[in-house]
Amino acid sequence: MSFQERCMELKQILNFDVDIFTAIIIGLAAQRPVRIHTHHPDVVEKCALVVAANILGYDQRLLYRCDADADVDHFLNGVSDWRESAQTDKQLMPFLILRNVASLSNECQALLLEILQTGKTTYRGVTYSKPPGFLLLSVSKSDVYMFEYLRDEFFVYHECHVDGEVNIAQLIESISEEKTASPPLMTAADIKKLHDKAAQVSIVAELQRYMQDIIVHIRCHRVVARAIKPKAARDFTLFVRHMCVLNDSDFATPSVIAVAARKLLPSSVHIASPEFEPSLAYGSDYKLIEEYITSWDGALVVEDVLNRVKAPV
Repeated sequence: MSFQERCMELKQILNFDVDIFTAIIIGLAAQRPVRIHTHHPDVVEKCALVVAANILGYDQRLLYRCDADADVDHFLNGVSDWRESAQTDKQLMPFLILRNVASLSNECQALLLEILQTGKTTYRGVTYSKPPGFLLLSVSKSDVYMFEYLRDEFFVYHECHVDGEVNIAQLIESISEEKTASPPLMTAADIKKLHDKAAQVSIVAELQRYMQDIIVHIRCHRVVARAIKPKAARDFTLFVRHMCVLNDSDFATPSVIAVAARKLLPSSVHIASPEFEPSLAYGSDYKLIEEYITSWDGALVVEDVLNRVKAPV
């Protein structure tokens, strides 16, 4: 069964945004965390839990709502596997959904960053580590107060929108955990195959140049404050490879690269402050500049660059 066929089947099961499923699969295959921005976190969380339980077959999954008042002990114990009795070595839940990570204290965010980067952290003599097949899914309305380095660790960034005319309560109820897929649509072996195939995807020199041009034009964009980090550029290539695998292709195309840019790069764009606009030195009106600069966001910058940079034919 192709990935598109899996998505169609999933659409019938969940009756919701299958891009959430795609983001989760790419995160699992790339072994990287996923970040979803939405104004309806309850819907996304319900959908993600159903995907974890019924589509991917996770027996252990957890939704943890972050709280600014939670101390480190409460946070680490809250996201750990409560079935473990070990006192000095604990594992996080294999499928972990965190709502409002940015609301965590600086110390909690720092420990979470350490876990994502090194696979484990030690606090008060207890070691907390990532289990095999671990996936962290961050769901939030805003990540303004998230550590910059923690935000950079997230691989996939997805904007999930719900039609304003949809009754949210009815939508949540329609995403029923009773509607299961048996056997699971994606197994651990399938994820391993995706991971292995991604390394074999071919990206010809012309398309590598196209990807580099996109990065350079974003870095040089008028409203961008500072350059996209090299890590984001490497993630761009990794994301393209996994997108190709999901599309049953062993080579990259300009359309896949454009989709990858829209999904990955906006979260790496930092909009400049109006006072740094060069035209102010030549008499531009500050209020007009401020209105212009604040009208931009990362997604608009990436879209503008994609319109300017021509794909190879």
